[in-house]
Amino acid sequence: MEADDQLKDPFPLFQIDLTLDSESQPRYSSNPAEISLVVQHIFDKGINNLKDIPSPEQKLLPHFFKSNVKSYLKATARPLYRPEDPD
Repeated sequence: MEADDQLKDPFPLFQIDLTLDSESQPRYSSNPAEISLVVQHIFDKGINNLKDIPSPEQKLLPHFFKSNVKSYLKATARPLYRPEDPD
């Protein structure tokens, strides 16, 4: 890695500016719901990428794994829908 790369500012995931609307009321420049969706998308993408990493135990302890079937890390999954709230 070059020294110039270390000095660069990191690229933000999103940017929020506080502005004033026509009635001089403070307002965010971005919709908070969109920011939440961006964070959820990045989280889901990271969790899905974990499933593609080979299991280190199979390489470190080959005497425990007699088959040649590759195993991958187990990762949690976020449900596709929100559960119903209890009564």
